[in-house]
Amino acid sequence: MAQLSVSTEREKYLVIATAVLVVMYVFYFFLLTPKMDETAKIITNLNAAQMELRTAEIKIKILEGAKLPEKALTVPKAVVLSSEEKALNTFKQISFATSRSGLNLNNIVPAPNQPAGTLRYNLVCGGRYRQLYSFLVLLGKLDTVVLVDNIEISGGGQMSPVLNIKMDLVAYI
Repeated sequence: MAQLSVSTEREKYLVIATAVLVVMYVFYFFLLTPKMDETAKIITNLNAAQMELRTAEIKIKILEGAKLPEKALTVPKAVVLSSEEKALNTFKQISFATSRSGLNLNNIVPAPNQPAGTLRYNLVCGGRYRQLYSFLVLLGKLDTVVLVDNIEISGGGQMSPVLNIKMDLVAYI
């Protein structure tokens, strides 16, 4: 068997450097590379979990925005209201639903030519799709039946656009 003989100082340093490089390669190949793969998988799972968390938080905000205090939307049943009081109460409920949903109310005006038993309002507001959805959900929870007769939506073109919304509402009292 041939024996390795190191005769000079320089050869000793080369042998030591080669041994260190071999140890570093073995360490990298067998220990570090599997850990890096495991870390990449964990990061991917973490990103997916964070996305699910953000989605859940947004859903919670939407659902919390849709909750209304019962006192704000109800009128005592024992009280008989005049048509003016009914109109004012309906106006207040629509205004409350608009502000509660997060829409920016520009104006709300009673429309001309009111048929008997109904109230018509022209509503102009601004907001995002999520806020508009929340407003429409709140309209369904009002004591008075309020329907959207006509809706015009303009704006958009972005990921979460700000919309200009014009609605004709009909309240049946």
